[in-house]
Amino acid sequence: MLPVFPEGSRVVFIGDSITAGNISLQWIIRAYKQMEGYENIRFFNCGVAGGTAEFAVESYEKDIKRYNPTHAVVSFGINDSRREFLLENRDEKRLEILTEAYEKYKISMSRLLDMLLSDGVDVILSTPFPYDEYSDSPEAPLPGGYALMLGYSEFVRLIAKEKGVKLYDANACISKVMASESVFSNDRIHPHSHGYYVLAREFLGQQGIDVGAESPLPEYFTRWHSYVARLRKVQAAECMIVRSLGLTFESPTDEKMEVMSERVESENFGRPVFESFYRAYVADKPHEEELYSLIDEAYENEIM
Repeated sequence: MLPVFPEGSRVVFIGDSITAGNISLQWIIRAYKQMEGYENIRFFNCGVAGGTAEFAVESYEKDIKRYNPTHAVVSFGINDSRREFLLENRDEKRLEILTEAYEKYKISMSRLLDMLLSDGVDVILSTPFPYDEYSDSPEAPLPGGYALMLGYSEFVRLIAKEKGVKLYDANACISKVMASESVFSNDRIHPHSHGYYVLAREFLGQQGIDVGAESPLPEYFTRWHSYVARLRKVQAAECMIVRSLGLTFESPTDEKMEVMSERVESENFGRPVFESFYRAYVADKPHEEELYSLIDEAYENEIM
């Protein structure tokens, strides 16, 4: 069992696009909001689409630490794994790439945990969610994807014990649920609408909290969720695009804005899926600090 977050906590959820989607977190907030004596807990989304443990280390000071967290829930693995190379021939090159990714993951996770612990943060470390290799889906599965996440999960179990932090074994928990309940969408990675509810239900269940019946989320989330979504898209662009253009998280903002704006104007997005991230970055990077403030104000005025 996991402990309930105490009154006055500031909880950051750190992870990839599943976290960044902000759906499961709304269920978690709603459950806490309905409990007496937990009026002053704040939950913050530090998920990043395409995010890895390595990027979380890079962005720690400017995106995670700024929330002054007392507690953190950390979940990485699927993007760190270089899973796409499971489609390559089983040769030494593939093994080298997958091994290098795993070693980098171990180093980055250790560094991230050390940063959180040195700041006095109470950490819950989550094993990565399972890869949905065996369900019927229009999209062909990555052969070995489920086993790959099992390997990453075993490391998380070991490092949680080594660092003395609490463990949420999401991989084992959700794998058990998948035997009787659909959780993931056709891409075999991201939950569908009901799946996000399931993720919240299972996490809260480990805390002994009833998530309640699945129903439309309250309207008071709407404005807050829009601010979170805009801010997380900026961070996703930093992670997936800015670095691919030869810049870094620490590069001057003016320099990054110039490069990103040129790409938007020329509509040279590379992969079409990146278009929304380019446009979000150009539109909202100049308002990044304002978005952080608006999230705080939404909590004060609308949520908790």
